Amino acid sequence: FLYGIGHIKKVLFALYAGLLLLAILNISLEKALTTLSLLAAAIVLIAKDYISNFINGMYMTFARVVNIGDEVSIGAHKGKIQDITLSSVHLLNEDDDLIYIPNSVVFSSDIVNYTRREIKKTSLDFEIDVLAVKDVVEFESEIIEGMKEFHSNIKPGSYNLKVVHITSEHIKFKFQFLVIEGTDKELERLIKRRTIRHIVKLVNERTEKAIG
Repeated sequence: FLYGIGHIKKVLFALYAGLLLLAILNISLEKALTTLSLLAAAIVLIAKDYISNFINGMYMTFARVVNIGDEVSIGAHKGKIQDITLSSVHLLNEDDDLIYIPNSVVFSSDIVNYTRREIKKTSLDFEIDVLAVKDVVEFESEIIEGMKEFHSNIKPGSYNLKVVHITSEHIKFKFQFLVIEGTDKELERLIKRRTIRHIVKLVNERTEKAIG
């Protein structure tokens, strides 16, 4: 909301500066509007993308679709929102790359706001050779066992290993668990990072064993 007010202040300041300039040049407002109306079509064509970004940016700031600091997924991009300007949303991804996404693109994209969901569910997708997993339950137990140092921070019974897709060569899995409410953000990231590394290790070990 404060960013929306800030954007309005910028627009009002620009209008005030324009009126002040007209007064200094002794040009009447009616005459200025008549002149501008002749250029309106050309201005709209030239600045239509900026106008679209501006309107969408104003809507998002006041509707609070996303806020600065939110962990979100916008289309194919995922990360933390660093800033919301009149033209774009600045997103910092997991590789510390700062991505500038036009507001019009944000507005027309599917947005997932992970910060606002009531349940902090962590979801990890991965693939493994179909020959490397003979028992899904056993495989799930191995993953859970590798996370035992974080069991006190994870809701009991929330572990779930889903088979998303299977082909003749690979199985695509989705491993999910719920972090207990109130867990520190840094600890959440640590749990996710350690879990990913543990899964990678298991996948490599099982793949090598299956191939060998």
